[in-house]
This record gives sequence, structure tokens and C-alpha cells, in this order.
Amino acid sequence: MKSFEYVIEKIPTMSRDEMAKYLANAERMVKTNPNAQAVIDALKAESVTVSTNQELKALAEEFYSTLGGYDFTNNKDKNGVKAGGAMLSGEYKNNWYITYKASKVDKISFDLYQDHDGINTVVITKGVGQLAEDLMSELLSEESLRTAQKLYISELNNIVNH
Repeated sequence: MKSFEYVIEKIPTMSRDEMAKYLANAERMVKTNPNAQAVIDALKAESVTVSTNQELKALAEEFYSTLGGYDFTNNKDKNGVKAGGAMLSGEYKNNWYITYKASKVDKISFDLYQDHDGINTVVITKGVGQLAEDLMSELLSEESLRTAQKLYISELNNIVNH
């Protein structure tokens, strides 16, 4: 693992996968190197404090309630906040999402994840299946949540007005 100071400094720009890797490494090292606890604490502190499934779902529902000006009648996915497959399969502790799917290829998703270590992330994905790409995947913070919401709305406008 790179120096603990380096890792802590880079946390705000890490992807969800990088965070998971560093967290796993720090947890293995904490027994032999007490300084690893600082990385664990920093990773957990960087994310928005959302400790329960209901709190994470409430964040998604609050955002969904702001989308009332959009016509979701042509949405080919179920409207509203939905439980994600990553939560249902056990891959993540919690996963709530909002999607708008106009066709087999035009889809935008807003996901909130909480892994089993309590690390929260927000992800914006565009596309379907193998053609899907993450436009954003960041630790959940007030700033990243606002950025994700703006990005989702921008992409939603592109799809709805397509």
C-alpha cells in the first residue's frame, strides 16, 4: 500500500473500486500497523453519514421528488425509487436507484450504494448492459450528491428530448 498520508489525501478522488481495495488492504494491515486505522477512519468519514437502509433510500426519494416536472409516462422501467439488484444479491449492504429508460439503449441511472463496511457511493450510469458506462462514481458527500443530481438531470433532459 502506498503511504497512508498519500492514500488519505487521494480519498476524495477515488473510485468506489479503489476505495474498496484500499479499505481491504488497511483492514488487513491494521493488526500489524496501527497507522492503517487512520486510512479506515478517513475512508469512512469521507462518505456522507448514512447508517441505515432507510436513510439511504430517503436520499434517493428526496431527489426523485424533485423530478416532478418530468413526464415519466414513457419510462420503460418502473417509476420511483427501486431496490437495486446489488443489494438483493448481497453484493452491497444497500442499493437504491432511479432510472429512466426510453429505449433498449437510452437509459440513465442514479444509484446510491452502501457496501458492507458502511462506505457510501453515488453512481450515474448511462446506457444498458455491456454498453453501459459510469459517468460518475464517487464517495457520497453533499457535493458529490449535488453533482450527481445535476448530471442525472442533464442526461435525463437529453433522453427525454431525444
